[in-house]
Amino acid sequence: MNLEDILQKNRYLKDLHSGKRCFIIGNGPSTKTQNLHLLRDEVSIAANSFYYHPEAKLINPDYWIIADPIYWEKPDVVSSDFEFAANKAVSPKMFVPTGGFKCFSKINIIPLIDLHFFHYDSSKDINARIDFAQGIPTYGQNVIVVALMLATYLGCTPIYLIGCDHDFTNIKKEEYN
Repeated sequence: MNLEDILQKNRYLKDLHSGKRCFIIGNGPSTKTQNLHLLRDEVSIAANSFYYHPEAKLINPDYWIIADPIYWEKPDVVSSDFEFAANKAVSPKMFVPTGGFKCFSKINIIPLIDLHFFHYDSSKDINARIDFAQGIPTYGQNVIVVALMLATYLGCTPIYLIGCDHDFTNIKKEEYN
């Protein structure tokens, strides 16, 4: 299967939620104190390990983006994320970079998940149109940036960020390594 065939699955998503608001849900510590069940009927995009959140099943985000290469470089390390999501019986469209195609296309991640891929295209500059059926600029190395690009491609407006904070300052250098 070539790159064009892989990405064509994303074509129908263009402007699918045109004019609807969208919530991008990060994994920051603030999600522990927010009432996320209010997002249940909203267009939502979850990042990386959001499915560990106690309200993940209730919210059941429409989209799930994984951008961290550890998911396909060390799948045994993070397979618990997929098992956890499977146990929650969630049904998002999951987006993974094409760098993870070899790993993800071989496994049946979760039967309810609709697997999609996106491609980082280094020939696209910052002014390029966001097109998940063609390739996106390489500026999306952070999962939240990719989520913003997807929300834009979906036609969402306005776009709200929730849980896009961090507490890295509480982590010692030795722990981070």
